[in-house]
Amino acid sequence: MDRQNCLVQNIIDGFGGSNAPNTGSTGRSACGSAPLSQTVGRHPQLRSESRLSALAVITSRLIQHMVEDYMRLRLLFIINIFFAVFFGVSCTFFPRFVFWLYGLIPDEMAIWSTRLVGGAILGFGTLMWFGSKTTSVDTRRAIALALLIQDAVGCAASLLFQLTGMVNIFGWFSLALYGVLALAYAFFLFIRPNAA
Repeated sequence: MDRQNCLVQNIIDGFGGSNAPNTGSTGRSACGSAPLSQTVGRHPQLRSESRLSALAVITSRLIQHMVEDYMRLRLLFIINIFFAVFFGVSCTFFPRFVFWLYGLIPDEMAIWSTRLVGGAILGFGTLMWFGSKTTSVDTRRAIALALLIQDAVGCAASLLFQLTGMVNIFGWFSLALYGVLALAYAFFLFIRPNAA
């Protein structure tokens, strides 16, 4: 039985919700420990307090395990893909719309540069897609490092440009997006490498 099922079974046993707890002949649960109903039953004076405390602890651990299951680098890639597709397509095919979002008036050189940036963003989006599908940890980490560098540079450049006062409030959104993504990739690369 996996960890989450064990925790759920302990909750059920602790509240007497299971008429036939899976304890086997040893009197222990399938998780390798006595169910809460037996443990608490030996101390009636602590029954209600213990059950509430056990429920709180087990619930918090269950949530923690669920969060850990979803906090994976693959999920970050998938989330990043949506932003990459939006900005990549917009910059490549609708550059004037992008400048309008930021309150800027482009010239032909700016439009040409924006289209090039859009192609690069779509290329990064392709890397994210393959990163979300590959089973190679080294490949995911290499892609994450490339995206970390790209987002860190983008955050610094956005900050410098935003401070000039030439960009409207939407510029702060891009700055925040670059910053959050850079921190997220740094988290998976250096703080929780096992989640890659």
